[in-house]
Amino acid sequence: MPTVVGMGELWEIELYATVDGACPFEAWHRKLPAGKQVVIKESMQAQLVRRGTGVCSDDWGRALGGGLYELRMRQRGVLLRVFFAPIAERRLLVLGGLDKGRHAKRQTAAIQACRDRLAEWHRRNMRFTA
Repeated sequence: MPTVVGMGELWEIELYATVDGACPFEAWHRKLPAGKQVVIKESMQAQLVRRGTGVCSDDWGRALGGGLYELRMRQRGVLLRVFFAPIAERRLLVLGGLDKGRHAKRQTAAIQACRDRLAEWHRRNMRFTA
C-alpha cells in the first residue's frame, strides 16, 4: 500500500519504516485477503485522512495512551485495527495493524510492538527537530 497523502485540511499519512527500509504495516497488509485490504484502504481514506485523531470522538478510534491511537474497523464480521501516532501537525505515522477477528490474543503484543516502533522512530528523528 503506497503512502497516502491528504491535501489542504486533510491529514498526511506516513508509513513507518525500519532503519533498513522494511515496512511492518505493508508486510502485514499484503498478507490479508483482498477484501480486508480494501476495507483498510477505504477506512484509512475515509477516516484517517479526513479526521486524523478525530476518529477517537466516536467508534472509529480509540486513544491507547502514550501518543498511540487505533483506527477500528468493524464491518460484516471483519475486526481490523490500524495503529498510528500523530508526529506533526496534520501528519500521522502508521505503525502496524492487527486482524483482531483472527488474532485477538495478539492485541497486547501488537500494541507493544507499535509502541516500540514509535519510540524508535522518535529516537531516529529527534536529531532533525533540534
